[in-house]
This record gives sequence, structure tokens and C-alpha cells, in this order.
Amino acid sequence: MKKFSFALVLLAFCTLSFFSQPPKRPVGKVAAVRVNAPREPKNTRASAAERPSTLGITVEKYAVTYDVNADGTAVQTWEMQQRFDSEVVIERFKKFERAFNGDLQKAEVLDAYILKADGRRLALAAGDVEIKPTPQAEAAPSFSSYKQVEIAYRELAKGDATYFKIRLTTLEPHFDKQFDMLEVFPRAYGWKSVEVNLTAPADFPLYVQAVELDGGKLSDENGRARWRWRRENLKAFEIEPNMSDFFSSSPRIAATSFKDFDALGAAYWAETKKKAVLTPEVQKLADEITKGLQDPAEQAYAIYEWVNKNVRYLSIVLDKGGWIPHTTSEILANRSGDCKDYSTILYALLKAKGIESYPVLIRSEMGNWFPEVAVTDYFNHAILYIPSLKLFADATAPNTRLGQIMQTIVGKKAILAGERTGVIEMPKDNPADNQLLSEVEIVFEPNGDLRAVSKNTYDGRTEIAFRPLFADAAIQKNPEGFVKTLLAYFGVYGSGKLVKVGNPFKVGEPFSVELEVDLPNFTTFAPKGALPLPVAVNMLNARQLEQYVKPKQRRTNLVLGATRFRESFKLNFPEGVKIEALPPKIDFANAVGSYRNDFAFDGAGVRVLRELVITKDVISPAEYPLVRELIAKSVEGSNAELRYSANPNLARLKSRAPARKPERRQQPESFADFLAGETDEKPLTAAQAAQAEAKLSKTPADLETRKRLLRFYSNYETEDTPARRQNRLKHRLWLLQNRPEIDETDIYSYKSPFYEAGEPDYRTLRDEWLKQTEAAKTNARIRLNAVDFISPEEPEIAEKLLAEGRRIDAQNYEFPLLLSALLFEKSEAPDRAGETTDKNQRRRNRNIYLEQAYEAGETALALLKKERSAERDAKRAGLLQSLAKIAFELEKLDRAKALATELILDFGQDAESSSYTEAAHFGNILLGRAALRENDSAKAREYLLIAIRAPLRSEKSYFGKIDLELAKELFERGEKEAVAEYLNLCEKLLNQSEVYAGKVRALKTWREQIGQGKTPSLDFGKN
Repeated sequence: MKKFSFALVLLAFCTLSFFSQPPKRPVGKVAAVRVNAPREPKNTRASAAERPSTLGITVEKYAVTYDVNADGTAVQTWEMQQRFDSEVVIERFKKFERAFNGDLQKAEVLDAYILKADGRRLALAAGDVEIKPTPQAEAAPSFSSYKQVEIAYRELAKGDATYFKIRLTTLEPHFDKQFDMLEVFPRAYGWKSVEVNLTAPADFPLYVQAVELDGGKLSDENGRARWRWRRENLKAFEIEPNMSDFFSSSPRIAATSFKDFDALGAAYWAETKKKAVLTPEVQKLADEITKGLQDPAEQAYAIYEWVNKNVRYLSIVLDKGGWIPHTTSEILANRSGDCKDYSTILYALLKAKGIESYPVLIRSEMGNWFPEVAVTDYFNHAILYIPSLKLFADATAPNTRLGQIMQTIVGKKAILAGERTGVIEMPKDNPADNQLLSEVEIVFEPNGDLRAVSKNTYDGRTEIAFRPLFADAAIQKNPEGFVKTLLAYFGVYGSGKLVKVGNPFKVGEPFSVELEVDLPNFTTFAPKGALPLPVAVNMLNARQLEQYVKPKQRRTNLVLGATRFRESFKLNFPEGVKIEALPPKIDFANAVGSYRNDFAFDGAGVRVLRELVITKDVISPAEYPLVRELIAKSVEGSNAELRYSANPNLARLKSRAPARKPERRQQPESFADFLAGETDEKPLTAAQAAQAEAKLSKTPADLETRKRLLRFYSNYETEDTPARRQNRLKHRLWLLQNRPEIDETDIYSYKSPFYEAGEPDYRTLRDEWLKQTEAAKTNARIRLNAVDFISPEEPEIAEKLLAEGRRIDAQNYEFPLLLSALLFEKSEAPDRAGETTDKNQRRRNRNIYLEQAYEAGETALALLKKERSAERDAKRAGLLQSLAKIAFELEKLDRAKALATELILDFGQDAESSSYTEAAHFGNILLGRAALRENDSAKAREYLLIAIRAPLRSEKSYFGKIDLELAKELFERGEKEAVAEYLNLCEKLLNQSEVYAGKVRALKTWREQIGQGKTPSLDFGKN
């Protein structure tokens, strides 16, 4: 995004509800320079109860001037002073960052300092103000033109203010001779003084909309038209639950030289149509995708699914590439692109089948306000509209089907930007587009225990949230742990398992999840009593919506999303329990939705239907009392109880001990946060272990108790004894024989170090793993667990298991992925007992292993790319690193460079990502080594320094090791200065942690040796 909303650089604590929040993903911006999107202050997570009513930020001065030229270029001078009265936000705002497109703009910091609480002006240290590439451009400078202003306010404290003055010069506009700007002043902050000035040649057309700002057009002066707007003492809104619509509730101003939205759409299409070319390659692909399909609707669905699965999200911006897509040939060749590239290739493939479609420009967040003037900076996302089907296509979100759109764009206005132009509105207020449908059967045991079996179907936008959640292998490998964690999130003590999970990747099929839940001690059947329905047994607790309507009034829009929650229960009671009275029926409706709650006898049991329907995607402040009333009715229904009488003997079956519940600490913000939290499990004492053993003798299938005992007997801080080893083997063997799909990381969270080849315990477990694998040949999970256990000690057996797995299940990427890693490791250490001592033969053997590893790795890479998911991306990052090195060793230089480039581009974008450091470092090292093989020492030097400068951009360095191979090769070619600088930068990186003290000393020694004309070893193992 080019200039939009400098003020929004400040914005924090913006969330959506669990029911409307999309999975985190990059949004394909159509604008060349991105807005700093609303985000939470780093390291300042706080519960809603702990947050201040406002953010504790006051903008004391905000002044910006736009001086526009006749060719659409402009000079923008921006100064801001903001004071911080809350510790919560201090850490986040100690560093200011502002990205811009270095190909189109030039930035200068004219002044910057800290204004202390006592009035002193504190100058910033040298180096605290920098203009440098963004982390993405640092890692891949040939593929990104982005730079960023970075100002470090290291001495910032509560009560202080930061100040800066920046000049941003637009050297070339995105569209020829066109200018626009958009400023928004979020009411999450207080604003003491706001001033916006705009000047342009008197004959330069400008169309302006200003909301809640004083001022407007001034008299012309020296042949230039002038405008000025001001606002003073603007108080911050109190932070409201689910507060996300900052556009509609904040002062704002938009100015543009585009006459109307038709003109803007036409300008976009004038450039895009040059890229959306129907080539023979596109036609051939479209025909292949739609082979056997005659219905245009079926063809469109098939084309969308192919693009959604086979084009991975990747934003690469050079020059005007933020607004202008890549060509269809480039998109297909790279199999990657951002939102406008998805729309472009979809358009071309649909056109190949004679299906009309139009690109659509829209805003992907920040509320439903739509400007009156055609300001380009408002738009940051591109999708596609297919008029014959009346459907929108947004392929950026993985595992979606044609017509599904994210909650963040539901109901918004957008513009057609193709062969047809004009304003269009997205579908809205349709609960059928966002459904959670649940069928639950509950059995109450005589002792008050409860067992529930549920089938939960997710339809529409709920699929976008739940499909990726259940695509996670960690959930698939440990379904019991997932269910227990889920119950704990809702404050329920119990256990359970996932019985059946739909295929997260088959978007043409309904997605459902079936689970079983056991809640011990749910109730005690007293002679007379009342019984509530349990929560969370179907992964749903509609009562959570209550947290969004606690305030009596609201000033901003509330985004819940039009939704249907329907729960159908069948309740079965033990003999001796009689339901005396059912709760009254609720059948309520108002202008924002409806709620019904219906209990009916079904023989000796009871059937219950509960349905909450929210018919509005966005709840306005005027409608807020209605949604409070609606949700209050749903809570009333959820709290309904069945009155019963019971045989007194049932109460004697057990003591009336209260149902055990997990310790609850702070309520997490979302289930994802809860899953990411630490369990803080306390180790068992010897006495507790004895009690647990006694418990297992009665309930051997208690998996959690057995896992805890295994952790107890495996505690490395306790002296190992024959008795501990015997118990450890006993429990591990039981799990292996009864639940072989559970691997050791599910038990320990790490791979157990307790078994070595040759030991009887290892042989016993190894033989059992082989037995289990033979008994369940097609069970990939069991085979992979066996490989995981056996491969460190007997890689040859693991290799055979993986090769057989590939033959049995050719579409499973894990078998070739692990086989490639195993063979690569084998090639790295060929001098093992029994191998030849002939060097040439060893070299030939090594190349054989490498060729086999390369073939398996390429197969795994192709299979990984057949679907899009976070887990597959994580696996792909590691594979790209090893596969690029294998290709390089095999002298496949072009392929090695392509793999290294993919590694950098896909995983070297965000410096805060755990993959950034390794991807940027290793990828550039390999590109440098390839450049040397091609005798380009200058390019190799460049890659060497990029390989270490990029990791220095990360606040947390996730480094496996520093690669010194390129440094060695360059030193041998006489590039001493470049190597010395590389070592110096390596030292800066490793100085971040005392763990690397020995390596830091080695780096210093090597630099000194280079300065003395000596040859350093450049080998940490020799220092």
C-alpha cells in the first residue's frame, strides 16, 4: 500500500472473534507499498481483563503535507509526536518501522528524538535511525524493491514521547499521472492535534472526501490549489470487545485524481490485461483440468480448485509489481503468486473455457466503510467475480472452494476492474454461508459419568478455520491429547478421542469431525436434582459469544459474522432416573437473528434441539442491544436444566465428590493461543507413581496415566535402575502393542534417548515395531513411527521400511521425504564398518546415495506441493535446504540454484519467522557457491554477505550452524576482505548469546589471522 494511513502504524490490539477469525495468512496486497497493518505490541500479551480501557497512547502532534506535482508525483512531509502512558505498549513502540517501495519512492528522516516526561529532549544515538532493505529484500534483493525507515527509541519509558519527521518523495506513481492519498486516525488513541495539508497545481483534478475533520478548500496561491483539515482534542474510544472496524468510527480523509471508480478499474485493467494473456500453455492446462467436464459451472470449480492447490502464496514486488500482476506464463512457471496473480491466472484459465470473469479490487480488513472517491490506497486485495455463477473467487486462502470468501471481506463494497467496471457488493448476512452443525448422543452412567459421541459438520466459512486445524499432523498423531486439551480450554475435566476426521484437503466434500468424550464425575444422581447439558463435548460452547456483549452500549461496529449454530442432542439416562420436567421451550427472534431451544421426550430419553442464528455479519451500534438480547436468550437456553428424580441407590454408588476440574490460569485469547501454551505438568512423585500403577491395573487403557508414568521412569535427572528400566519397557511395550500410532514425541515431546542398538530393551521394542508394521502394512502412521524408532540405530532396516511404504502408498510425501534424509545422511558418512577402503569406490558409493536421495527428495517435494498447509510448508523448508545441497553436490547447478531461490523466497520473508534465518543464510550460501562454480567471484561475495546480513535482521536467531563453506572457497580465491567482513558479521550475530562464546573467540582469532596474512582454519571443530 502506497501511503495509506500513517496513523495506523500505531494501531494495536485488534482482534476478531473465534467464530469469524480467519486462519493467519499473508494477504495479497495489490498496492506496491504495504500498510503497517494493525497488530499487537510484541511481548505484551494480556488478557481482556488486564488490558487498559484505552491503549495509553496519545498523539500530541500529527501533521502531514502532500505537495503534488502535475505528473502525479508528490513530496510528503510527515511529523508525529506520540506519548505513552502505559507499560503495555512501550516495548512495541521502542522501534518504529515504515516500509516503502525503493523503486518508486525515496525516504528521508529529517529529525527524530525522545521527549522525556520532564521535558528534556533526548537525542538518538548514531545508528538508531536507518533506511535499509526490509527483511525480505535483505534476504532476496533481486526479488524485492522494498526498503524501510527504522527508528530505534531505546531509552523510551512510560510518560515519554517519541518524535520524528520524515519526508517521502514519490518518484513515479503506480498509474501514469495519477495521485491519491488516504489518512485514517483510529479512535483507539487520543489525538491532541491533527493537521493535513494538500497542495497541487490549480488545474490538477482532485476529488476529496473528509469525514469528521474541520476545514477544506483554501484559496489558490501562486498557481496552486490548497486544502487544509484539522482536528483537536479527539478522545480515544474505550477498547470494546471484538473492536475491529476502525474505518467507520474514525476521522479520515481520502483524495484522488481518479474521476470515479470506473476510471480506477479501467486503469488497473489496462495494465493487467497485458499480463492475463491466454497463451497456448494456458489453453492446454485449462483443457487438462476440465477434461470430461462439459458444464461451465463444473469447469469453473475444477479450475479454481487446481489454482488453489497448485499455486502457493508468494508476494514478490519490483517496481510497480505491487499493483501489476505477473504474466500468466510467469505464474505457471513459478507456481506462485499473490492475490492479483491468483486472480490473473484464474481469469486466463476461465477465459480458455469461454467463462467470463472480472478482477475485483477490495479491502481485506478494517471495517465496512467504503470511500466516496476512487482512492487506490483504500484497496489492498484482489479477487475475481464470475457473473454467470454469481460467485466470487478468492484463491489466496488454501483449501477453499469457489464461492467461499473470508469473513474480512463479507458484505464489503468493491470495484470491478476488468472488461467491466463499476462498484459491486460482496454477499452478506447469510447464515447458510457459515454453519456449525452438531449431532450429539449422550449416555449418563449410573455413577454420574458421562459419555458423548458427536458428529460436527462445518460448512462455509467455518471450513476455512477448521480444515487447517485438523490438517495438523500433531492432532492426527495425538487425538486424545487434543481432545483433552480442548476440554480443558472450556474448563472441563475429561478425556476422549477423535473417531473420524474428514479430509481437510478435499474441499468438494463436506468437512466433519466425529469425536468421543468421557467426563468422569459429571454429576451425582441425587434422589431429586437438576441436570445441565455439558459444554464442549462437540467442540463448541456458544456461551463464549457472551464475552462480546458484556458492555451495555457500544460505539463501534461488532463483527460476529452471520452464523448458524445448530446442536441436536439425544440424552440417554440410566435405569432408575426419571426426568420429571423439561425446560420451557424458547422460540425467540428479532432483527439480528433467532434462537430456539426445544426439549422433547423420546421414550425414556430426551431429545434437545438448540439453534442460534445470527443473520447479520456486522452489528451496528444501533443494533447492538438486539444482539445482546439474542445472545442472552442463547445463554439462558444453554443454562437450562432437566429436573429429575432418581433411585436413592444411585447416589450411593460413589461419594458426592465434586467433579474434578483442571487448574485454570488466565483465559487465553483464542484456542490457537491455548494450544500454543505450556502445560506446566508437575513430575510425579514416587508415591504418586505407585498410585498411578495401581490405577492402571484397574484401567489399563488410561493413556494419559501411562504416558505420565513413562515420563516418570524416563526422567534423566533420576538415577536409572533395573526396576525403572523394567517399568519403562513394560509401559512402552503396552502402548506399542495396543496403540502403535502413538509415537515417542507424543509421550515425551522429544525423541526418547533411552534405547541403543544391541541392548535387549531396544531389540524387544524393535521386533515389536516390525511385527506391528507387518500386521498393518497400509497404516502409514505405524510404519512412520517404526522408522522413527529404528532409524538412528539401524538405518538399513528403516530404509527398507520406507521403500516399502513408497510402494504401498505412492501419494504419501512422508516416505520419500524421510528416505531422502536417510540416504543423504548415509552419503555424508560413508566410511562405516564393512565398506570398501578404495577412495574411488567410496566416491562412487557416495554419488549413488546422493542420486537416490535426490530422486526421493524431488518426489517428496512434488507431493508436498500438491496441497497447501502450514505443516507442509514447514516440511518443505527443511527439504529445500537438503535437496538444494544434494543437487549442488551432484553438479546439478541450475536445479540447485532454483531450489535455493525457492527456499529464500518462500521462507525468507519475515524476520520473526523461525524459518527466516536458516532459509536466508543457507540459501544465499549455496547461491554463492554456485556463482563460484560459474567463476563469478563478485556475485559470490555478494551472496556471502547477504547470507549473514539477513539473519542479523532477526531479533531471535534460529540458527543450526553458520555455514563456512563459501567463506573457505572465497578465501582460497584471495577474497580476504570479504571473508573478514563475513566473520565480523558472524561475530555480531553470535554475540547475541553466551552459548556461542567459544565460536565468537574462534571468529576473532580467524579475523586476526587474516589481518596477519595467515590462513585460518575456518572450522569450528578445530578451534
